[in-house]
Amino acid sequence: FEAMLEKYPDWKFEIKKLYPLEQGFVILYNTDIRYQEKVFKGFRGIDVIIGKEGKIINHEGFYDRTSLVLERLGVTDRIDHVKQ
Repeated sequence: FEAMLEKYPDWKFEIKKLYPLEQGFVILYNTDIRYQEKVFKGFRGIDVIIGKEGKIINHEGFYDRTSLVLERLGVTDRIDHVKQ
C-alpha cells in the first residue's frame, strides 16, 4: 500500500465495512480520487487482502468506475446520482 499511497498522497480512504477472514480481510471503502485533473468524490472500492506469516501475499482490488465512465461519455449531470 505504501507504494500506491506515495504515488497518490492526496487520496483519503473512508472505511465503510471490514470483514475478517481466516487469512486476511475484505475492506469496503469510499475515497475521493483525482483523475485527469478532476476530483471524483465517493469513489467506491472493495479490496481482498490475504496474508501469511505477517505479510500480504495477495491483494485484489475492485472499483466502481461508474462516475469515471459517465464523465468520459459526457454525462456529467448524472455523476452525483451514482455516488453513495
